[in-house]
Amino acid sequence: SRTALLAVAMLLSGAFLGLVISDNASAGNHNIDGFVQPNLAGVTVTVLNSDTGASENTATEDDGYYSFSGLESGNYLVRFVKSGYLSELEEWEINSDGSIDDVTMVAAPSGDTTISGNVSDSDGSVAGATISIRSTTVEDSWWTGTDVGYTWTTTTASNGNYSFSGLPTNETFAVRITSDSHYTYTAD
Repeated sequence: SRTALLAVAMLLSGAFLGLVISDNASAGNHNIDGFVQPNLAGVTVTVLNSDTGASENTATEDDGYYSFSGLESGNYLVRFVKSGYLSELEEWEINSDGSIDDVTMVAAPSGDTTISGNVSDSDGSVAGATISIRSTTVEDSWWTGTDVGYTWTTTTASNGNYSFSGLPTNETFAVRITSDSHYTYTAD
């Protein structure tokens, strides 16, 4: 009778455990994939779960293919970024496995303009400062109703010099200079 009681307890425990595992599996972890055109390698794809704030990154393969596995069901903001291209932003509702429509990225504006300069303070040159310039070209933003310009970024050399080339002609730029040991400088 002890054996029968133990067998019944094990059977009930196993059945309960099976229900918990089955219930967890149906909670919705999904595999999603797609392509970035024109077959772009090295595009950073970031998914941000709008409900939980969880995010993941991946990079596209040589043919533009990317994939995510184990994404929870929910609403996502998805950003595609590659140097030299305008970033793309999409909103996804994920509730099953599958492929997403191809994303086509457009080359960033370019030209033959060069901007160069030097960052220094009262002690001399500032090495390792980050210089960012933002154009007035607008693209989609993470936030609805907000536009952001395309940004080029570089770092100052040991002598404080920096240079940007291949920039659009007749363009206006906002400048931002940041350095760990200095205040941030911004100019429009």
